[in-house]
Amino acid sequence: MLHHEQAIAIRPDLAEAHGNLGNALFALNRPNEAVRRYEAALAINPEQAQLHHALGMSLQVLGRLEEAGQAFERAVALAPGKADFYLALAHSRPFTAQDPRLAPMEKLAQDLASLSEEERIALHFALGKAYADLELYQHSFSHLRAGNALTRRRVSYDEISTLGAFDRIRETFSPALMRAKSGEGNPSPVPIFVVGMPRSGTTLIERILASHSQVFGAGEREELSDALPGLKAAHSAAVFPEVVSVLSGQALHEFGSRYLERLTALAPTAERIVDKMPSNFGLLGLIHLALPGARIIHARRDPLDTCLSCFSLLFVGRQPYTYELGELGRYCRAYLQLMEHWRTVLPEGLLLEIRYEDVVADLEGQARRIVAHCGLPREEGCLAFHRLQWPVQTASSIQMCQPLYGNSVGRWRHYANELEPLLETLGDSAAGPSALAPSRPA
Repeated sequence: MLHHEQAIAIRPDLAEAHGNLGNALFALNRPNEAVRRYEAALAINPEQAQLHHALGMSLQVLGRLEEAGQAFERAVALAPGKADFYLALAHSRPFTAQDPRLAPMEKLAQDLASLSEEERIALHFALGKAYADLELYQHSFSHLRAGNALTRRRVSYDEISTLGAFDRIRETFSPALMRAKSGEGNPSPVPIFVVGMPRSGTTLIERILASHSQVFGAGEREELSDALPGLKAAHSAAVFPEVVSVLSGQALHEFGSRYLERLTALAPTAERIVDKMPSNFGLLGLIHLALPGARIIHARRDPLDTCLSCFSLLFVGRQPYTYELGELGRYCRAYLQLMEHWRTVLPEGLLLEIRYEDVVADLEGQARRIVAHCGLPREEGCLAFHRLQWPVQTASSIQMCQPLYGNSVGRWRHYANELEPLLETLGDSAAGPSALAPSRPA
């Protein structure tokens, strides 16, 4: 970033330097500053389509959706043959009959061979979104299938290792181990962990909490998973999860304290800080042993709706298990099995389970449960989470800037004939939230 600032000092009229600095700021989750740099670049060179697209992405993260849509439209107008611009434009607002955005996308799709593989992927996902909005579900799924198949070829995913790790976690964190090592960690009540599958409602829960005056929403933090390789015990070559069985109480306390130090640096005065990394569901045993005062919230959603939502999105983080229905179903089933294990070994009352469908049906009641579980007083602002002026850098950024709506509940039924591989691998778990273990009371 320093080099870009130096370039601007030397050549303040260099649009590329302003734009590159904007890219760096956006990557550092500083979208307000990124917007200013993109606007400076466009004041110098307003015909740069890529800068308009980048500006739109920053505005979208900030919840300035109308302005973001205008920026995306300008990018497409300047570069109508650049297929990947249409993906952001497609998600900027729902498609309606005679929508002018659709025709140029369909025209590009008639000559896919002229596009790069990356552009073909983006166009397929954009058309999948467009046709879903227009209730042309077969057309939608054909493009989603094509886009996912192309993406799967580009990502590396070791399914055997991934699912095997879940088995090892269940074997390691036995009831006996949890009893033997409990009570040794850092007891701070500051951390709140929100976990679940991607697209299960984790961002919604974080936004409800972050709308509380005593809470800071830290987003998807990677500190825990990044620290796992350094979790070692003397005279042992074991790695996570097996290493936990030979860790001393002091080592668990130190692990929790190091994480807490990094977390509280983000908001030193906050009473509670939310870490909403969904995949931390695999670390709940370690979280409780290292941070016994932390609260844990599990976001639950109908497995078929969850998986379909994953399959419908081109993830920025390239979630590698989401691009083939069989792999996606097996991963979701393994996650459900691991959550069932945590219910049996974690202390009563530690794990609050919140169903997405229940939040849609009763926002006030579920928000009250969430806030009470975290030891916080009730605040009406938690019901207006969509008004929170805070960046959202996940696939839920657009939804989180709007009041809650329920038209995504049961969405999988529109695609029931296409989801056989998913239904087969999920088995009984495909029955939805009612088939899962009942939520414990707060």
